[in-house]
Amino acid sequence: MNNSAKLTFSQAYLWSLIGKLLVRSIGLVSTLVLVRVLEPSDFGLYALGTAVMGMFFVFSEVGVKRYLIINQCNDSHILNAAWTIRVLLNGTMIGVIFVLSPLIADYFDQPKLEHLIKLLCLAELFLLFQNIGIVKYEMDLNYKPLEVLTLKAKVFSTVVCLTSAFVLKSFEALVYGYIANYFALFALSYFYSNHKVKLVFYFPKGLFKFSLNLMFRNIAGFLRAKIDVFIIGKLFTSAEVGKYTVSQEFAILPQTEIVSPTARPLFGLLSQNQSMEDKYEQTYKFMSVLYLFIIPAVVGVFVTADLIARVLLGDKWTGAGDIIRLLSVLMLPFTMQPLMNNLYDFNGKGFVSGLVDILGIIAISSGAFLLHFQTVKGFSYFRFFIAFFTFSCILAFAKYFIDIKIKRVLDALAIPTVSALIMGVAVSYINLMLGDIFLLIVKVLMGGIAYSLIFICLALALRKISPSAEWLSKTATLALTSYFKK
Repeated sequence: MNNSAKLTFSQAYLWSLIGKLLVRSIGLVSTLVLVRVLEPSDFGLYALGTAVMGMFFVFSEVGVKRYLIINQCNDSHILNAAWTIRVLLNGTMIGVIFVLSPLIADYFDQPKLEHLIKLLCLAELFLLFQNIGIVKYEMDLNYKPLEVLTLKAKVFSTVVCLTSAFVLKSFEALVYGYIANYFALFALSYFYSNHKVKLVFYFPKGLFKFSLNLMFRNIAGFLRAKIDVFIIGKLFTSAEVGKYTVSQEFAILPQTEIVSPTARPLFGLLSQNQSMEDKYEQTYKFMSVLYLFIIPAVVGVFVTADLIARVLLGDKWTGAGDIIRLLSVLMLPFTMQPLMNNLYDFNGKGFVSGLVDILGIIAISSGAFLLHFQTVKGFSYFRFFIAFFTFSCILAFAKYFIDIKIKRVLDALAIPTVSALIMGVAVSYINLMLGDIFLLIVKVLMGGIAYSLIFICLALALRKISPSAEWLSKTATLALTSYFKK
C-alpha cells in the first residue's frame, strides 16, 4: 500500500470510526434510557418485527451497492439501473409483507405484531427511494458526508423515539424512532447528492451474475444472524426475546464499535487497483489489528458480564448477565466473516461464505428441535458452542476455496489470546468494596493496562518469529517516531 493509499484509508477509517462512535454513543445512551422506561416485552416484540422484515427483504437484496463499489461505476445510467432494481424488488416485498402481516402475527401468537409490521413497512417506503448517488462517496473513500448524514438522521430519530417512549411507554416508541430514522436518511440523501434518479430498464449484464452469488450469501447470512430471534420468539415470550436481543447487543458491542467502522473503508480500499497477493496481505494485517482488540473484548465481557448487566440494564433484566457472558464469543466469527467475504468477492466466489452460514443455520435449528430448550439461558449455552463451530468452519472453508494461510491467521490470534486469558484471570480476582459502577470502571481500566503490558512484552519477544508481531511493532514504532518528530 503506497503512502497515498494509506492516507486515504486512514482518513476514511477515521471518519467511519468517528461517525460510528457518535451514532452508537447516541444509540447506547438512548438504549440505557429506554430499558428503564419500556418493558423487555416491548424490545422483544420490536426485535421480532424487524427480524421478520429483514427476512423478507433479504430475498430482494441483490447487492447493487457492493457491485457499484467493486466496479467503480460512476456512470449515471448504471446508478439508475441499480436504483431501479432496488425500487422494483423492495417495493414488491413491502407489498407482500403488508398483506401477510396478519398471518405472521398469528404464527408467532403475537397480535400486536401485525400493527408493528405495518408501521415498519411505512419506514421501508422512505428508504426505498433513497438517492443512490450517495454511493459515490464510498467509491472515493470519502466518508465524512456519509457519517454526517447518518449522524443527523440518528439525532432526529433519537429525539422522536425518546419523546414517544416517555409519552406512550410502549413498543410503538421504538417503531416511531425507526420510521424517523429512515425518513431522515431518505430526505438527507437528496441534499448530499445531486444525482437525479429515474427508472431505467436496461441493466448491466455483470450485475445479475454478481447479484445471484451475493443474494445467496445475504439470505444465508441473515437467517444465520436472526434465527435465534425466530426460535426464541416461537418457544418463549416476547419478554424473553427482548432480554436475549438486548443482551446480545451489549455482548457484542466492542465488535460493532471496532470492526464495523473498518468494513466499508477496507472493502473500498481493497477494490482499488491492487494485486490479489496484496489484497491477501492487507487482509492478514487488518486481521491482526482487529483481533488485537476483539479477543480481549471477548474475555473482558465474559468476566464482567454480571456487572455490565447490573450497571447498564437494571433490575428489570434479571438473568441478562449470563446471556451476555455466553454470547460474547459471537464476536469471534462476526469479526472473521466480513474479512473472508471481501476475499470471496474478489475471487469471484461470493456464494461460498453462504455455505458457512447454512451450516450454522442447520446446527442451530437442529439443536432447537432436538434439545428442547426450557430457558433462554439454556439456548445461550448452545449458541456459545455454535460460535466456535462457526468460527472453525469459516477458516476451513476459506482455506479450501480461496487458500488463505491458516498459519497467518493463527499468528494473528496467538499473542492476543494468551495476553487476554492472563488478563481475564487477573480481572476476575479484583473484588474491591466498591459500588457496581466504580468496580466495573476499575476492572476495565486494570484489565486494559494488564493486557497492554502483557501484549507488548510478548510481541517484542516474539517479533522475529511472528509476522503479525513484527508488523505491529514496526507500525507502532513508526507512528511514535513520527509523532515525537512533530
